[in-house]
Amino acid sequence: MRLPYPSSIRSPMLRCRRHATLLLIGLFTINLAAQPPPTELGGFDLSPDDATIVFSCQSGSSSSLYRSVRGSSHAEPLLAAAEGYSYYNPAFSPDGRQIAFVRARTGTTHAQVCLAYADGHSVAPLTGDSQIVTEVAFASSGDEVLFVAAREFAAYSPLAHAAAHGCDLYAVSVRTKQMRRLTTLDAYGLSGLCVAPGRIYFREEAEPDSGLAGIAAGADHPAVERIPAPRSPRPGRQFMYRATWSSRRREFVFVMPYEIYATDADWIQARRLFRSDSQIHLVRCFHQKDAILFSYQGSMSFHVATFDGSPLEKITPF
Repeated sequence: MRLPYPSSIRSPMLRCRRHATLLLIGLFTINLAAQPPPTELGGFDLSPDDATIVFSCQSGSSSSLYRSVRGSSHAEPLLAAAEGYSYYNPAFSPDGRQIAFVRARTGTTHAQVCLAYADGHSVAPLTGDSQIVTEVAFASSGDEVLFVAAREFAAYSPLAHAAAHGCDLYAVSVRTKQMRRLTTLDAYGLSGLCVAPGRIYFREEAEPDSGLAGIAAGADHPAVERIPAPRSPRPGRQFMYRATWSSRRREFVFVMPYEIYATDADWIQARRLFRSDSQIHLVRCFHQKDAILFSYQGSMSFHVATFDGSPLEKITPF
């Protein structure tokens, strides 16, 4: 489903439209100003041309979407938390024209998969809001949006925080909104969607063998393959977290809590790219150059490094 832009109109109507747009921008700015200041970066993604980072950011109990254009000193708001909704974990379409994201009712666990243009216009829901949706990613074809949905949001022990449990992977058609269930894991946790040629990878929390797993893309009932730990300085698949695919280098990059590794496409040999004293939250690969973009847990900055671990740049969007 391609979201329609408004058709051409005559000059007087165009002037009215511009005035209305300015009014909406003003109201949007007032709404942002009324919110607590941003405190923590959430999920993020890179546009196919590497020019734009789209990300969610927490402000108090709500979350909004922003974009940071490379070379700009300030992030631009895309979708502000308002009217009982928060926005999380955006992902670019393969052509960069659209973003998918999670829209959640503030104060509840209910959320839905939504689609919009990359500038935040023409928001369209792809699913209902009765599910517990946690993250999204476009399929490599761009025809479907993959998403993680959970059966319940609860604390499974007196010492644990409430979290999404009973998780599985689904796909919804961008054109018809028809939904498919891809896995029947009912996993304790599922996160870190990674789309690679012919495969979809994710982090599965399942005692006693948590780690990365994958399925064939496009299949209706694909078998789940648990990825063994590649040979690396720190073995153990239970330490393997969010992965991302570098189409430029034909390699996977994945996070271990304080380190970033790269491995060949067959998950045989891994090498450490970067180590930090702070816990790493998420990593993405640039599409047009040999570099990675990552953030730290609880941070308000993005960091750029080369594939040999050399730091290149720190991006502070606010």
